Amino acid sequence: MGIKNKAYFVEVENKFTHQFYKGFLVDAEDEASVTQIIISVCAIDPLSYDIKISAVSTEKANSFFEDTLPNGEPKHKIIDEDIGVFEMVYNSMGNPYG
Repeated sequence: MGIKNKAYFVEVENKFTHQFYKGFLVDAEDEASVTQIIISVCAIDPLSYDIKISAVSTEKANSFFEDTLPNGEPKHKIIDEDIGVFEMVYNSMGNPYG
């Protein structure tokens, strides 16, 4: 498992309440394809949610796969490994990466 193309962190926020909904790591060719992947693979409605995309280094993204929560569980959940979509797992305090 690892990044093959370019890595993007995606934050999905409710448009109406402005509350964080979910975070994803996506392996894609460009930013435009990330939006389409999130809408289709993750079933995110763009009318209800804002999708914020940030490019990240391959090193930072690959370290994401090695990180674990304090209880030893991985900090990601595989949504679709073939396409390259991983959901970020947050700890109980709501802070990314433990």
